[in-house]
Amino acid sequence: MNILVIGGTGFIGSQIVKRLQSNGHDITVFHRGKLKTDAKEILGERKNLADFTDEFEKLKPQAVVDVICYTEQDALDLTETFRGIAKRVVVLSSQDVYRAFGRVWRQEDETIEPMPLAENAPLRSKTFYYRDFAENEDDLKFNYSKTLVEKVVMNDAELGGTILRVPMVYGIGDHKHRFFEYIKRMDDRRPYILLPDDRENWRWTRGYVENVAEAIALAATDERAKNQIYNVGEKTVLTERKWIETLAREIGWKGEIVVIAKNLMSESTETDINLSQDIIADTSKIRRQLNFKEIVSRDEAIKKTIDWERKNPPVTIDAKEFDYEAEDKILKQLKNYNV
Repeated sequence: MNILVIGGTGFIGSQIVKRLQSNGHDITVFHRGKLKTDAKEILGERKNLADFTDEFEKLKPQAVVDVICYTEQDALDLTETFRGIAKRVVVLSSQDVYRAFGRVWRQEDETIEPMPLAENAPLRSKTFYYRDFAENEDDLKFNYSKTLVEKVVMNDAELGGTILRVPMVYGIGDHKHRFFEYIKRMDDRRPYILLPDDRENWRWTRGYVENVAEAIALAATDERAKNQIYNVGEKTVLTERKWIETLAREIGWKGEIVVIAKNLMSESTETDINLSQDIIADTSKIRRQLNFKEIVSRDEAIKKTIDWERKNPPVTIDAKEFDYEAEDKILKQLKNYNV
């Protein structure tokens, strides 16, 4: 297939391109040129998508995969540009569209949502869920709304659409370094890792980046995905404690996980979120309809992630997040711990 990928050079996008290429598809990447790709490319800004209509008409992609569609305007630009050019657009959404996720952020009532979340689970009542955190109107968080993105894409009568609600993605290239806080402590041979009591048993569906890319590649190339919405993520959802233990086994860390009251943690690590609400996505639909299965086992995914994190630590590390002296002081307040 001839496929155009918008934003195919970043964390998830580069892996999507790699999966599609490995399956023999003809890939063109539309991006700003700040990162490299070995695919054919069209250089431009996402906000100026319509300016490249002539080039897209010449390319005639059968499918367009949009990795960086964040706002209603992004979705409108996408559908208006490719209506009549492509057969289908495949758009990455997020599991933050669910009402349950709004409850984690205390933006909905305190009722706990039952798990797991199928694709028809209730969505957020608030449209712009991160606007309160935006610095100004130019901040992406101001107009970010995957809810509106989905509505535009799925309601286009002429252009087929597919939505993939991705989970917390980890692995090679993770700019958020989601496991770094634990890996560093283990590599620093800390005897203890402190874990707030509200976080110990919290579960949020995760997905290793190569597996997530495989799911997206399947959806982009299988006509059965037309006009469908899919949850993506691992079938088994671990608690935060289980993730730490999984990392510890691979690294060989023999320390202790110490669960403490959240109010004992330092201000830099405290968050005002409701972790009594799990986010567990039911991923059976994409497995059943498109025969999706992970191409990388969890054990191998953890090995690759640890190796990448060690070779690519964050450019800036906040010393407050690794204030071991402060952690030792907290432990001294607890009985039975000699630090």
